[in-house]
Amino acid sequence: EALKLLQNQKVDYLLVDWYMPDLDGLGLLEVLQKQDIKIPNIFMITAQSKKRLLKKAKKSGISVDKVLEKPYTPSELYYVLFDQKVDLFKDQDEKLKLNQTKKALVVEDNETNQIVARSVLEDMGFDVEIAVDGVSGVQKAQTQEFDMIFMDLQMPNMDGFEATKKIREFDKKTPIVALSAAVMAKDKELTKEAGMDEHLSKPIAKDKLQEVIKKYFDTQNNDTQNQDDTSQSSELDIECINMPELQERVNNNQELIKKMLNQFYDNYKDKVKTIKELNIDSKEFDSLMHALKGVSGNLSMTKLYDLSKTIYESESVEFKSEHIDELVEELEDVLNQIQSQKHSDEDQSSEAKYDQQSVKEIVDEYIQKFDSGSFISDSQAKELYEIVSQKDKKQAKELNDLIESYNYKEAKKVLEDMYEKYK
Repeated sequence: EALKLLQNQKVDYLLVDWYMPDLDGLGLLEVLQKQDIKIPNIFMITAQSKKRLLKKAKKSGISVDKVLEKPYTPSELYYVLFDQKVDLFKDQDEKLKLNQTKKALVVEDNETNQIVARSVLEDMGFDVEIAVDGVSGVQKAQTQEFDMIFMDLQMPNMDGFEATKKIREFDKKTPIVALSAAVMAKDKELTKEAGMDEHLSKPIAKDKLQEVIKKYFDTQNNDTQNQDDTSQSSELDIECINMPELQERVNNNQELIKKMLNQFYDNYKDKVKTIKELNIDSKEFDSLMHALKGVSGNLSMTKLYDLSKTIYESESVEFKSEHIDELVEELEDVLNQIQSQKHSDEDQSSEAKYDQQSVKEIVDEYIQKFDSGSFISDSQAKELYEIVSQKDKKQAKELNDLIESYNYKEAKKVLEDMYEKYK
């Protein structure tokens, strides 16, 4: 439709989305260039990786003047349209680090979002505490000291607005950063009125987060250009996920990515049936779309994020009904691809890697760790999973779940039971 219009009408500005059905934004620009249709100012709009878009455009020889990242505010649109000093290829490979360790509280009910937030903030130098809802967030803020609080807005039991107001009754100074998919000016005004200092859109863009961090704390930039570029390659290959973007978000932590994808699979494998059965005009349906939008965005599931976001934000029941089948199909595709990857990983690790004597020594060591309450890292949890799965995959999964929930007391019991099997 845009191509037909541009073939017959001159325009000064073209704002075009990257991902669209039939002919996407870059495809449109390529056709325009081949047909020698000149447009003075071409701006791309995307919810995906700006860096990846620009590299793809450059590789295809497509000219793009500026990029506007979604979600965006009217002021950001104005800035992109009229500021002539934007450096599109500004190096974003610098790694921000705090000069001194700070303590952050993340108040977020979604487990995948918790994992992403913890990973990104810990990499910057924060000690991170998680609260699963507003009630828990207020309690932790009242009993512990934090240097910054990150507050989700939509949560069960107590939302972020009420939680912030209660925190401000006893703490006027700690910076509170709103985490929300809403980016309109009125939404930001509401967070200000509640007592929040900053507002970050979800999924969180790393450069925006860094701007907030630098505003409140002394930081330094570590240039990563000369380091091995491991982020460009991955042992994971899932078509429906923008893997380079996801790797960048979690600093190329492959084990963390696998953990989050497996968690997504476990949480949503039964949701396909639920989505089909729910009344599209119900609060339950909206709540499910909101959660799916947030998780798929953080996991860089491009099409699933766009579909869930569009359906969630639409006020038309007819529109939602027209697009729900496409969303279900995409969710099923995502789940099938993750399941295939899981099976591939299990097949590769199925061979026994440890002899019986080594197993006894390692299991005994972890029993002592659980007994003393020592922290178990992801790599240690993986080692334990591999050992226990050689005897009993079901118990290995149970043990892994207990470690992830920091229930070391019950984990010790499971491991002691496994120890008996190795005698």
